[in-house]
Amino acid sequence: MKNQLKAVWQFFFGDSARAFGSVSLILLVLLAISPAKNHFSQWRHYQKQYLHLIRGRADAVTLERHFQGGIQQIWIPEQRVTDRCTTCHLGLKEASLADVSAVAFRKHPVVPHSLTEFGCTTCHRGQGAATTLKRRTTAPTVEQPLLPAKYIEAGCGQCHLEKPTATPFLNQGRDLISSNGCTHCHTIKRGDGTYISPTMILHR
Repeated sequence: MKNQLKAVWQFFFGDSARAFGSVSLILLVLLAISPAKNHFSQWRHYQKQYLHLIRGRADAVTLERHFQGGIQQIWIPEQRVTDRCTTCHLGLKEASLADVSAVAFRKHPVVPHSLTEFGCTTCHRGQGAATTLKRRTTAPTVEQPLLPAKYIEAGCGQCHLEKPTATPFLNQGRDLISSNGCTHCHTIKRGDGTYISPTMILHR
Protein backbone atom coordinates (compact mmCIF):
# COMPACT_ATOMS: atom_id res chain seq x y z
CA MET A 1 0.00 0.00 0.00
CA LYS A 2 2.84 2.34 0.92
CA ASN A 3 4.59 1.64 -2.39
CA GLN A 4 1.36 2.29 -4.31
CA LEU A 5 0.90 5.68 -2.62
CA LYS A 6 4.52 6.51 -3.36
CA ALA A 7 4.02 5.60 -7.03
CA VAL A 8 0.91 7.80 -7.26
CA TRP A 9 2.77 10.69 -5.62
CA GLN A 10 5.65 10.26 -8.07
CA PHE A 11 3.23 10.20 -11.00
CA PHE A 12 1.55 13.49 -10.02
CA PHE A 13 4.37 15.32 -8.23
CA GLY A 14 7.55 13.53 -9.33
CA ASP A 15 9.10 16.66 -10.83
CA SER A 16 8.28 20.37 -11.07
CA ALA A 17 6.46 20.05 -14.40
CA ARG A 18 4.21 17.24 -13.10
CA ALA A 19 3.59 19.13 -9.86
CA PHE A 20 2.62 22.29 -11.77
CA GLY A 21 0.25 20.35 -14.01
CA SER A 22 -1.34 18.49 -11.09
CA VAL A 23 -1.83 21.63 -9.00
CA SER A 24 -3.32 23.43 -12.04
CA LEU A 25 -5.76 20.54 -12.59
CA ILE A 26 -6.81 20.55 -8.91
CA LEU A 27 -7.36 24.33 -9.07
CA LEU A 28 -9.53 23.99 -12.17
CA VAL A 29 -11.67 21.33 -10.46
CA LEU A 30 -12.09 23.52 -7.38
CA LEU A 31 -13.03 26.52 -9.52
CA ALA A 32 -15.62 24.42 -11.35
CA ILE A 33 -17.31 23.28 -8.12
CA SER A 34 -18.65 26.72 -7.19
CA PRO A 35 -20.59 27.46 -10.43
CA ALA A 36 -21.76 23.83 -10.53
CA LYS A 37 -23.18 24.11 -6.99
CA ASN A 38 -24.82 27.39 -7.95
CA HIS A 39 -26.36 25.88 -11.09
CA PHE A 40 -27.88 22.95 -9.20
CA SER A 41 -28.84 24.96 -6.10
CA GLN A 42 -32.21 24.45 -4.45
CA TRP A 43 -33.41 27.99 -5.08
CA ARG A 44 -32.83 27.60 -8.83
CA HIS A 45 -34.95 24.45 -8.73
CA TYR A 46 -37.79 26.41 -7.08
CA GLN A 47 -37.55 29.19 -9.66
CA LYS A 48 -37.72 26.68 -12.52
CA GLN A 49 -40.77 25.07 -10.92
CA TYR A 50 -42.43 28.47 -10.58
CA LEU A 51 -41.83 29.36 -14.23
CA HIS A 52 -43.21 25.96 -15.28
CA LEU A 53 -46.31 26.64 -13.16
CA ILE A 54 -47.09 30.13 -14.41
CA ARG A 55 -46.47 29.38 -18.09
CA GLY A 56 -49.57 27.23 -18.12
CA ARG A 57 -51.82 29.97 -16.77
CA ALA A 58 -53.99 32.54 -18.55
CA ASP A 59 -52.06 35.45 -17.00
CA ALA A 60 -48.65 33.96 -17.84
CA VAL A 61 -47.42 37.08 -19.63
CA THR A 62 -48.07 39.32 -16.62
CA LEU A 63 -46.61 36.83 -14.14
CA GLU A 64 -43.46 36.33 -16.22
CA ARG A 65 -43.03 40.09 -16.46
CA HIS A 66 -43.14 40.31 -12.65
CA PHE A 67 -40.69 37.42 -12.23
CA GLN A 68 -37.12 38.27 -11.22
CA GLY A 69 -34.52 35.54 -11.40
CA GLY A 70 -31.56 35.09 -9.10
CA ILE A 71 -31.31 35.56 -5.36
CA GLN A 72 -33.78 38.14 -4.03
CA GLN A 73 -33.21 39.90 -0.72
CA ILE A 74 -35.13 42.11 1.69
CA TRP A 75 -32.77 44.12 3.88
CA ILE A 76 -34.04 46.22 6.78
CA PRO A 77 -30.97 47.30 8.79
CA GLU A 78 -32.99 49.13 11.46
CA GLN A 79 -34.59 45.84 12.48
CA ARG A 80 -31.53 43.69 11.68
CA VAL A 81 -33.57 41.80 9.12
CA THR A 82 -31.99 40.08 6.11
CA ASP A 83 -34.48 37.90 4.25
CA ARG A 84 -33.91 35.88 1.10
CA CYS A 85 -37.23 34.06 1.46
CA THR A 86 -38.67 35.69 -1.69
CA THR A 87 -35.98 33.93 -3.76
CA CYS A 88 -38.16 30.78 -3.59
CA HIS A 89 -41.51 32.21 -2.45
CA LEU A 90 -42.09 33.95 -5.77
CA GLY A 91 -45.86 34.43 -5.85
CA LEU A 92 -46.32 36.28 -2.56
CA LYS A 93 -47.59 39.47 -4.21
CA GLU A 94 -49.52 37.85 -7.06
CA ALA A 95 -53.27 38.04 -6.36
CA SER A 96 -54.08 35.53 -9.12
CA LEU A 97 -52.02 32.81 -7.40
CA ALA A 98 -54.26 32.58 -4.33
CA ASP A 99 -55.63 29.27 -5.64
CA VAL A 100 -52.21 27.61 -6.01
CA SER A 101 -51.75 24.57 -3.76
CA ALA A 102 -47.94 24.82 -3.48
CA VAL A 103 -47.11 26.93 -0.41
CA ALA A 104 -43.90 28.22 -2.01
CA PHE A 105 -45.78 29.83 -4.90
CA ARG A 106 -49.05 30.85 -3.25
CA LYS A 107 -50.08 34.46 -2.67
CA HIS A 108 -49.43 35.66 0.88
CA PRO A 109 -52.60 36.05 2.98
CA VAL A 110 -53.76 39.62 3.50
CA VAL A 111 -51.91 41.30 6.37
CA PRO A 112 -51.77 45.00 7.35
CA HIS A 113 -48.06 45.19 6.44
CA SER A 114 -46.18 45.23 3.16
CA LEU A 115 -43.65 42.45 2.61
CA THR A 116 -40.80 44.95 2.53
CA GLU A 117 -41.91 46.81 5.67
CA PHE A 118 -40.92 44.16 8.22
CA GLY A 119 -39.58 41.32 6.09
CA CYS A 120 -40.46 37.66 6.53
CA THR A 121 -38.47 36.47 9.55
CA THR A 122 -39.97 39.15 11.79
CA CYS A 123 -43.16 37.06 11.85
CA HIS A 124 -42.10 33.64 10.57
CA ARG A 125 -38.67 33.40 12.28
CA GLY A 126 -36.17 31.06 10.63
CA GLN A 127 -32.78 31.77 9.09
CA GLY A 128 -33.56 34.64 6.73
CA ALA A 129 -30.25 34.70 4.88
CA ALA A 130 -30.41 31.00 3.98
CA THR A 131 -31.26 29.87 0.44
CA THR A 132 -32.03 26.22 1.24
CA LEU A 133 -34.95 24.84 3.21
CA LYS A 134 -32.71 22.72 5.46
CA ARG A 135 -30.48 25.62 6.49
CA ARG A 136 -33.50 27.86 7.01
CA THR A 137 -35.29 25.53 9.41
CA THR A 138 -33.18 22.73 10.89
CA ALA A 139 -29.47 23.53 10.72
CA PRO A 140 -27.67 23.86 14.07
CA THR A 141 -26.85 27.48 13.22
CA VAL A 142 -30.51 28.51 13.15
CA GLU A 143 -31.03 30.85 16.08
CA GLN A 144 -34.79 31.02 15.64
CA PRO A 145 -36.40 27.94 14.04
CA LEU A 146 -39.13 28.57 11.49
CA LEU A 147 -42.50 28.81 13.24
CA PRO A 148 -44.95 26.04 12.27
CA ALA A 149 -48.06 27.42 10.55
CA LYS A 150 -50.25 26.63 13.57
CA TYR A 151 -48.14 28.98 15.73
CA ILE A 152 -47.78 31.79 13.20
CA GLU A 153 -49.98 34.19 15.20
CA ALA A 154 -47.30 34.16 17.90
CA GLY A 155 -45.21 36.31 15.57
CA CYS A 156 -47.88 39.03 15.68
CA GLY A 157 -47.81 39.05 19.48
CA GLN A 158 -44.24 40.32 19.68
CA CYS A 159 -45.34 43.74 18.38
CA HIS A 160 -49.11 43.87 18.88
CA LEU A 161 -49.69 44.08 22.61
CA GLU A 162 -53.36 44.87 22.15
CA LYS A 163 -55.95 42.32 21.00
CA PRO A 164 -55.96 42.24 17.16
CA THR A 165 -59.18 40.91 15.64
CA ALA A 166 -57.25 38.85 13.07
CA THR A 167 -55.41 36.73 15.67
CA PRO A 168 -58.00 34.61 17.53
CA PHE A 169 -55.49 31.99 18.76
CA LEU A 170 -53.11 34.65 20.09
CA ASN A 171 -56.00 36.32 21.90
CA GLN A 172 -57.18 32.99 23.32
CA GLY A 173 -53.67 32.26 24.60
CA ARG A 174 -53.45 35.62 26.31
CA ASP A 175 -56.85 35.09 27.90
CA LEU A 176 -55.72 31.71 29.23
CA ILE A 177 -52.58 33.28 30.72
CA SER A 178 -54.73 35.86 32.46
CA SER A 179 -57.52 33.55 33.65
CA ASN A 180 -55.20 30.77 34.90
CA GLY A 181 -52.72 33.01 36.67
CA CYS A 182 -49.74 31.56 34.80
CA THR A 183 -47.51 34.51 35.67
CA HIS A 184 -47.58 33.66 39.38
CA CYS A 185 -45.05 30.93 38.54
CA HIS A 186 -43.84 31.64 35.00
CA THR A 187 -41.93 34.64 33.70
CA ILE A 188 -43.50 35.72 30.41
CA LYS A 189 -41.83 38.40 28.32
CA ARG A 190 -43.94 40.76 26.22
CA GLY A 191 -43.06 42.00 22.74
CA ASP A 192 -41.87 45.38 24.01
CA GLY A 193 -39.36 43.79 26.40
CA THR A 194 -41.49 44.16 29.55
CA TYR A 195 -42.81 41.21 31.53
CA ILE A 196 -46.39 40.26 32.36
CA SER A 197 -46.86 40.68 36.08
CA PRO A 198 -49.25 38.53 38.15
CA THR A 199 -51.43 41.56 38.77
CA MET A 200 -51.61 42.60 35.10
CA ILE A 201 -55.04 42.12 33.57
CA LEU A 202 -54.87 41.41 29.85
CA HIS A 203 -57.46 42.97 27.56
CA ARG A 204 -60.47 40.78 27.07
